[in-house]
Amino acid sequence: MFYLAFTETKANVSFMSKHELPLDSCGDKMRLLTLVSLGHANKELPYGAIAAALRVEASAVETWVMRGIGAGLITAKMDQVREVVSVSSVAERDFGPKQWERLHASLLEWSESIHGLLDVLAKARPAPVS
Repeated sequence: MFYLAFTETKANVSFMSKHELPLDSCGDKMRLLTLVSLGHANKELPYGAIAAALRVEASAVETWVMRGIGAGLITAKMDQVREVVSVSSVAERDFGPKQWERLHASLLEWSESIHGLLDVLAKARPAPVS
């Protein structure tokens, strides 16, 4: 994890201290963002791969996944028997043209669904009684 290498130099630690950025808290946030990146890359993550990427013990993987879920950064299920995390969705780390296109497509799909639902309701509405 790049952040850990960053905090190994005295100048960088001094910078963090000068700006009142707690090393542990920033490290935790970087681990959560790393988990998000892993979820973008693969939808099934072995505990060992997560532990290696986060540079934590394998026994801490479930705690980190729960923290990611609790923070709303990842939607996932843990298979404790197989020691695999199945990722359903993850938050976007950045929002560029690709993400705008995906959002546009989702909104169009949502709009079409709403129009379809309105058509069904209009057809199901009984005719006015005269």
